[in-house]
Amino acid sequence: MREYSKFYTHMVRTLCRTHLICEFWMGGYMADMTDERWNAIKTKIDLWFDNHEGWEDKNFELLSVPNLVVAGDKKPAKRTALYSAIRTCFSDIPDKPFTTGKKSAMPDEVQARRDGVLDILKKHLTESFTLSEEMQKFLVRNKRSGGGLFVDGEDYATSVCDAVRLRMNAAYNAHLRSDDKADYIWDGSEEGLVCQIPPKETEQ
Repeated sequence: MREYSKFYTHMVRTLCRTHLICEFWMGGYMADMTDERWNAIKTKIDLWFDNHEGWEDKNFELLSVPNLVVAGDKKPAKRTALYSAIRTCFSDIPDKPFTTGKKSAMPDEVQARRDGVLDILKKHLTESFTLSEEMQKFLVRNKRSGGGLFVDGEDYATSVCDAVRLRMNAAYNAHLRSDDKADYIWDGSEEGLVCQIPPKETEQ
């Protein structure tokens, strides 16, 4: 355990030292690291961890993040550099909690719940595909995506989860608009999607 502790202590120090330059290059964008902004960053991180059970075993690159957060709490002047180091730790995580570009209308809590659901779905779909010869032989890509069989379980799970992610986003936006014409709505809760497609009338 002592060797692991030394390793991660060294990792934290290296990340912080490497990213001190960001205090100069990122200028006004990150210079004003207020308590409010830092707490919002911490909330994003906590929500991501809460919605990704077992992350310690799957994402070793994130093990230093809690220590970086503690360092930021104790040394406010270093928060800009520490935040950059945290982003680097998350750089290879597909559903990282930090995004760039236009701010989403979806609150952080809902984004974290969505990403946690997708993470669980991907895990179960990958396992199911890997264990089922029938799925491997007869499930195919949508023709619009090029068609063909899936390469492996992860390929299949990614394809399905990409579509689910888009549907969840669209359903949440429809909820915000109170769109009663949308096929599905989602209020961001654990209750899931609500189908609004009218049932087909059965012939008498």
